[in-house]
Amino acid sequence: MLINKQIQKILIGIMIFTALSAIGFSFSKNQVDWFWGKAPYLAVLLIVIAFAASKIWLKIDRKNQDDRLKAILSDLGHKGYGSGNPLLLKLSEREREVLNKIGEGKRNKQIADELFISLSTVKTHINNIYKVLKVSNRKEATRISGDQNNT
Repeated sequence: MLINKQIQKILIGIMIFTALSAIGFSFSKNQVDWFWGKAPYLAVLLIVIAFAASKIWLKIDRKNQDDRLKAILSDLGHKGYGSGNPLLLKLSEREREVLNKIGEGKRNKQIADELFISLSTVKTHINNIYKVLKVSNRKEATRISGDQNNT
């Protein structure tokens, strides 16, 4: 990961240098002189290099993001939030706790007592869980979360 960051910094330098070199110009008297006026293919080549560097930079950044997402999903699985379904990332921490309690077979009143929240708050969390996971009952919600303890 650290090597990728260093490579990305180098690529940013290459992109900036080549892009600025391609559009470089100077002023002499009342005229603008483009550095590449006599050899425009060099400017095109520099722009192509800048685009290639940006494509490599984006590929590295995407891999880094994928690695971070996998780590988060794995962490969710270890904390008892299921197998790491990406939809679970859309739930709040408290909603994931409620979902975990549902997976343990707890009733709304038990969840409220254990989490020290009101019964109406539990119901609100459950409704939000259903909307995010696009399910209509506890069994479907726990199935999606990867929990096999259905009520």
